[in-house]
Parts: sequence; structure tokens; C-alpha cells
Amino acid sequence: MPNVTPRTRTVDVRTALVDAAIAVLERDGLRGLTVRAVAQEAGVAPMGVYNHFTDKQGLQRSVVDFGFARLTDTIHASADPDPGERMMRCGRAYRRIALEHPQVYRLMFGPDLGHGTLENPARAFEALVRTIMFAQAGGVIRAGDPMTIAKNVWAAIHGAVILEIERAGPEMPSSADDEYESLLTMIQRGLAPAG
Repeated sequence: MPNVTPRTRTVDVRTALVDAAIAVLERDGLRGLTVRAVAQEAGVAPMGVYNHFTDKQGLQRSVVDFGFARLTDTIHASADPDPGERMMRCGRAYRRIALEHPQVYRLMFGPDLGHGTLENPARAFEALVRTIMFAQAGGVIRAGDPMTIAKNVWAAIHGAVILEIERAGPEMPSSADDEYESLLTMIQRGLAPAG
């Protein structure tokens, strides 16, 4: 009787290729992210990449999808019962995700590709809006349109994170951790109910 090796499930191969793409992207940057490099990293023939992704952009979109899914999951996982602490954890987790995979983060918000599947940034934003609404219900954030507040919070946090990743901000005497913590505190105080 011949040896029959079970075929690897398509979803497993696809996941391995996205993992390989992330490894190549983080190591070699966007210019180094080629079908050939991903195939080599994953230990498959280049045709194996094309079998799962139409082209290099399809592969990049899958990396962006991974980044936004991880970001959304992280915001959901910051579900502390204390509304003020939930906001702080959410902000810290956002930065941690970006710093763990800075090249993925650049690609997620970069001009070259857009945002992968359009619903991905929307899901992350909806998770942030729910965090803002929870903080409003808990009296930590003033009343107002939670979508507008969430957009402003995201803009501030994204600005700080991208400046840190790009090393574009001025040198400060305090640590990057302290600076970011100060930003989160400033955001929370700025949004506190009046009185």
C-alpha cells in the first residue's frame, strides 16, 4: 500500500505565506517584499505564492488585512471593566502592535496600497468607538458624538506612533514610553467631562 501524505489545508498554506511575507517585510522592507523572497522564506515555489494570491499586491493586501485584524482584536482585548483603564490599555496596545511590526504598520497606512479590504479599518474604528462609548457611559469622557471623538483620539495616537516609528519627532529628555504615557493622559484629561 503506498504512503499517502495528507495535503496541507489551503488556509494553513495561506497563513504560512502571510507569515513569511511579514517576516520578509520586517527584515527587508517593502522593496524586499517580492514573490520570490516570500516563496523562499516559506519554502515553496514562487508558483505556490501565485496560487494563493493573484499577484504581489494581493499578498500585500493580505498582510494589511492581518495588521488590521490584529489591531481590532487588540482593541477588543483591552476590555478592562474600569472605563478609564480600558482607554489607557487600548492606547498602549495600539502602540505595542505598531512597534512589534513597524513595517506592517507603515504598509497599513501607506499611500501605495490603501487599506487592504475596505472593511478592515472600519472594524478597527468601530472597536475604538465602542471603547469611547464605554468611557462615556462610565463618566470618564464627556458627552458628544463618539465617532468624532474616536477619530480625534485615533489621529492623535496614530500621529505619535508614526512619529516614533519614523524617528521624525524631536529628541526628548524623557523615554519614548514616558512620552507616550503622557500623551494618553493628556487625551484622557482633555476629554474629561467639564466640572
